Amino acid sequence: MRQEELYYNIESRVPTLEVLNQLEGRAGKRVLVEELGKFFYWNKANNVWTREDTVGDYKNYTCQLFQNGTSDAYDNVLGTHSLSGNITWERLTFGLYRGTLVGAFPALRTQLFYTSIIAPTLLSSSPPGNTIYRIVTVQRIDDDTIFVRQVENSTLNPIDGLYGLDLEIRVYPTNSLND
Repeated sequence: MRQEELYYNIESRVPTLEVLNQLEGRAGKRVLVEELGKFFYWNKANNVWTREDTVGDYKNYTCQLFQNGTSDAYDNVLGTHSLSGNITWERLTFGLYRGTLVGAFPALRTQLFYTSIIAPTLLSSSPPGNTIYRIVTVQRIDDDTIFVRQVENSTLNPIDGLYGLDLEIRVYPTNSLND
């Protein structure tokens, strides 16, 4: 029997469940299906074999977030996003903003990238005057909600006014906890 016949069904050219289950002792490890040039891994959470090249596929939302005075925040979406809908942004109180989209931010599969320090007066004045730096955090609250918090750097008091906060949200189709 040839090596690749151990890993996949020649007719269908996909790994057979029987063969992959024999390799279950390799849970958490990558298994090469040589003829296909694909790696598979055992997803313990779902008890299934998953093709590795499907793991990197993620839904993406990239924007610049703005807010002024007491108005709700609004976004300038960059490119085309692939979430299930548009995020609704609102101002809850000084320096606290909520983004909502039902089921869009699942636990252990949502990754947030953002600008953590903003110097708005550097952006709006030339030459720059006294700069008030703002510290920003973005946090997933639940499957439907993310919070954006902004404080002034020297006092840590909440402060309004988002000036082009760069935000990227990635939602992956699966995860694999290594324990």
